[in-house]
Amino acid sequence: MDTFIDTPDPAEAAPDGAEAQELAAFLGPDTTAPDSLTAYQFPYGPDAAGMTPAQQAQDGEARQWLADADMPASVGGTLAKIAVEHAARLAREPEATPELAAKQCESQVRAIFKEQTDEMVAYARALVSEVDLKHGGRVVDFLAATNLGNCAPLIVQLALFAQKRALAQKGRK
Repeated sequence: MDTFIDTPDPAEAAPDGAEAQELAAFLGPDTTAPDSLTAYQFPYGPDAAGMTPAQQAQDGEARQWLADADMPASVGGTLAKIAVEHAARLAREPEATPELAAKQCESQVRAIFKEQTDEMVAYARALVSEVDLKHGGRVVDFLAATNLGNCAPLIVQLALFAQKRALAQKGRK
C-alpha cells in the first residue's frame, strides 16, 4: 500500500515490567469500548439521514473497527471528526500522489513525535494490523482508498491511543 500507516511489521515498542505498570496506572482505565456501537458519535450532521445503504454499511463497519480496538467513544469520535475533516480537505484540494501524501504525512508526524516517531507509529501500526486481521484486510484497504493512512492528525491520535492501550494491557499482566 502507499500510505504511511501501513508499512509492514513494526517491532514491539512497549516498555516492560514495573515501568509498564507505572505508565498504565498513570494513563488510567479509559481504554475500553462502549457497550453500544451507537455510542461512537460520528460528525455527519444533516447528511446522516440521506446515507445510502453502502454508506450505512461502511458506518457500521467503522464503528465495529473502533470497538474491536477497545476504543472509548471519546477517542472514536475524535478519529471520526478527523476523518470527516480530512475527506473535506481532500475534496477542496487538488489530488496529490499517494507517494507525496505519504512523505508529507511522515514529515508532519515526525515533527510532532520527533525521536519517538518510530516507536509511536509502531503502536499505531500494531493496532491497525490487529483490527485489520479481524476484518480480512478491509481496514488497511479503507485507509488506502480514503487516503486516511496518510492523515497525520489521525495517525497521531491513533498512535497516542494505541500506546495508552498497549501500556495499560502490559500493566494488567
